[in-house]
Amino acid sequence: MKRIYDMFFRPQEVVELRAIGLNGNSSLWKGFSKGIISGYFNNAEALEKAAGLLDSAGASGVYFTLNPVNPALLARAVNRLIVPKNTTQDSDIACIRWFPLDLDPIRPAGISATDEEAQEAICLGDKISVWLENEFCFTRGIRACSGNGMHLLYRLPDLPNNQETHELIVNVLETIIAKFKNDNVDIDSKVTNPSRIWKYYGTTSRKGDSTSERPHRKSFIYAE
Repeated sequence: MKRIYDMFFRPQEVVELRAIGLNGNSSLWKGFSKGIISGYFNNAEALEKAAGLLDSAGASGVYFTLNPVNPALLARAVNRLIVPKNTTQDSDIACIRWFPLDLDPIRPAGISATDEEAQEAICLGDKISVWLENEFCFTRGIRACSGNGMHLLYRLPDLPNNQETHELIVNVLETIIAKFKNDNVDIDSKVTNPSRIWKYYGTTSRKGDSTSERPHRKSFIYAE
């Protein structure tokens, strides 16, 4: 499978990698962490290695900025991990490249999904993708497992990071939610901000304790 950087970014573009749920000192990062680790990367190999190390260290979640960030932000932590004073803001995004959908089974907070709950999200994702791709001629999107639910990602032409683009994406998402909302799966309405962080595929989603019924699962991109 292609590396995440190669799938989502062009050579030398900058992405923030961010992990939550790691505390204290470590040889992996600079500073004393109170829960958040961050770094900025324009090197695919360094990004992949850092994400793997954070996952192996037991991060609750490892994420990346879905859209490329202002190249100047690389200077905050050049292809390395730190305890951040600042993280990426909406105004730091260079362009809007992706239309994301995050489908998560409805369940009590702070726990992983059961296999049956996760399947509900997959089934809804399949219905939405058929509707978008057949009825509206969306180019086939990326389909992925978030660890608990399903992700759909649709490539856009690189759009300007402005109010017009934001309103367009919000309107499309609201239309999808209105058509497909149900009692079992939440279609996240908060994924439209430009600096949205997204699950780094290949890393583990850790919510609560891992049990036989509600296990921690690795995220992954479905094979075409």
